[in-house]
Amino acid sequence: MSQSPFFSSFFGDSKNHGGLKGSVRTFPAHTQIYQQGQTADVLYLIERGLVKLTRLAANGREVIAGIRRRHWLIGTTAVLLRREYTYTATTLVRTSLLCIPALYFLDLAKMNCQLSWQLNLSLSREVINLRKRLEANSCMTARDSLECFLRELIQEQEPDELQKTPEYPVPLNNLELAEIIAVTPEHLCRLLKEMEQDRLIRRDKGMLIVSDPTALLRKMES
Repeated sequence: MSQSPFFSSFFGDSKNHGGLKGSVRTFPAHTQIYQQGQTADVLYLIERGLVKLTRLAANGREVIAGIRRRHWLIGTTAVLLRREYTYTATTLVRTSLLCIPALYFLDLAKMNCQLSWQLNLSLSREVINLRKRLEANSCMTARDSLECFLRELIQEQEPDELQKTPEYPVPLNNLELAEIIAVTPEHLCRLLKEMEQDRLIRRDKGMLIVSDPTALLRKMES
């Protein structure tokens, strides 16, 4: 479900749902929240952090379906369709989630016109965003796609967190990055070498670090 601050404000205001908000849980990095094929009895609102969605294909290969950020509802489609979870959800960084019981959410979606309308809007936005991403992948260079994705990750940081440290450690490995921007691992290595020469990134013990996040964000504005 597309990212929208509506859901955070809706579930944060007890008047909208009779005071039952659900429980907030904080998960360490690299924690599996739910697994593909499990019964979808809870959906989750990301209050802070990053979640990776993966799917195990028929050939046994794990495919990244997307990265979900703050304000996203995850598990929603499975809950609405009363199906099993389509993906496995795993935290990439320390993540806080509002856990909403599926039956409670379904009752709200049926009875609350405002929530139902926003769900429809979010689904429509997600379809449009998917189309735009497909178009961008066909028009943008691989370097632009990589920089764009890194900027999206950086923008999820709180402003005070960016001020505390001048660098940003990327919570994904090279294989995951290559899959997300649809290039081979070999081509990604060439792109990273270029960015390293431009002093935008550095590598430390196998970890990719954006050495100047503000410079990367300024490139988006220029």
